[in-house]
Amino acid sequence: MAFNLKRLRKGLTREEYRLRILNILAMDLREIKDFIRDPDQCALDRWIASITINGIQNGDPKRLEYFMNRLIGSVEANVKIEGNINHKSLQQYIEERGEVIKVEPPPQIEANQNE
Repeated sequence: MAFNLKRLRKGLTREEYRLRILNILAMDLREIKDFIRDPDQCALDRWIASITINGIQNGDPKRLEYFMNRLIGSVEANVKIEGNINHKSLQQYIEERGEVIKVEPPPQIEANQNE
């Protein structure tokens, strides 16, 4: 991605940042290492690449989660369900039946320390 100082001074848009991340995530490990060493790349892109390489080498799920939040947005912890059953709100219907809806969080990713 070409470095444009004038554009960067105006402000980096969310979409431009997203494209920068996607560009680096599409590279293989060797390409990312070469990219980081390339002095012609802008500091921001090299920084994103450095975060990526550290995440890969350390198996850091927090770094991956950070990028995924920037790319697709964060996953909502609370889900609001709306609807009607027999002329009652879904919430009333569930409460009257005494049912509990339990949503389990996604499993944690364990980093493999042997690699």
